[in-house]
Formats: sequence, C-alpha cells, structure tokens
Amino acid sequence: MYEIKLTRTLNQNDIIRINHNNEDVVLTVAKLYNKDGDLINKADDVCYIKIKERLSKGDLVYITKDYSYYKALEASMEKEFKRFSLDVKVYAYPDSKLIIEGSGLGLNYLYEGEEILSEAINNPTTKEQVIKQFSRLNDSIFELQSVEFEECNAFIPAKLLNAARRDIVQGLYELKLNSQKKRTKDVKRKRKNKLCP
Repeated sequence: MYEIKLTRTLNQNDIIRINHNNEDVVLTVAKLYNKDGDLINKADDVCYIKIKERLSKGDLVYITKDYSYYKALEASMEKEFKRFSLDVKVYAYPDSKLIIEGSGLGLNYLYEGEEILSEAINNPTTKEQVIKQFSRLNDSIFELQSVEFEECNAFIPAKLLNAARRDIVQGLYELKLNSQKKRTKDVKRKRKNKLCP
C-alpha cells in the first residue's frame, strides 16, 4: 500500500497520474484507504492506495480527472440538453411482421420488420419488455414518452426491438433533416422568383 500526501482533496473514482522515473502510471482510484486501512470516499491530506506498479518515495501525483467535478458538470448539463418525446405504437401478432409507428419531432415514421413473428411458447413479450428496449435512447435526442402495445401472445426477440428502435430514431432524424432542406429550397426558390421594380 502506498501513502499519498495531498495538497487538495482526492475522491474515489478520480483519475490520477503518477510520475515515476520519467514514466507515467495512470489509474482510476477505485479504492481509497485511510491510515487504518478502512475504505473511504475521499481524503483531504493523506490517503493510501494499493497498486501493482512499483513506485518510489517522492514520485509526484497529479489529479487528471476530478470525478466529483465532472459529475456536477454533467448534472448541470442535463438541464441544457433538451430531449424530444418519442411515442410508439407496437403491432405484434404471431405469424405477422412487426410493425411500429414512431412519432417524434412532429413527424411520424412507420417501421416494418422483415421477420415473421412466432407465437410465444412460454413467455410472450410484455409491454414492460418493449418499454425496456425502447428506453435505451441515451445516444439520441429522444426520450420515450409513451408506448401502446397490445399483448397478443407474440414473441419479439430483443434484437428486433433494438433494431426497430435504431431504425425509427434514424428515420425520424432523416425526415426532419429532409423537411429542413425542403424548407430551405422553398425559401431560395421564392427569392429567385421575386421581381424587383
């Protein structure tokens, strides 16, 4: 276990860089200990860490990522980023294709799967399972607002729901972009046709 004397607070999950013989050891502080060997979340003046690498007395330690600062920054950014509602209506019947209507950004997109759904042998797909798959929208501008789904003893594999979600999100993006391009073309066309006295 290595002792680190601090000039500022070190938190659990901070990323540190230790300069040892002109080589850097970079690590995330997953476990932080006090002098009694108890796990702690943060330290202000002295703390202890366990690592595999060999270090020397006097090696310099730098905090390269302050975990609590980034969490506070992330929390404040959530208010800055507006997510748009996504509503879906799922039509899933045995021996039929999966059809989902997606609505968002004031537009509608119809998804039709290529595979024929089978009847569930034991566990038909539930509304909760559909919500779980469609809630995975973190990398998009959408948040799931509502899901309409009538359970009809069909089995929908999670991979199909995930593919449908991605397709619907991409389809709504493209529809929105195309509507913006059309609006821009209309404005340009109107300007060209305008007569000047």
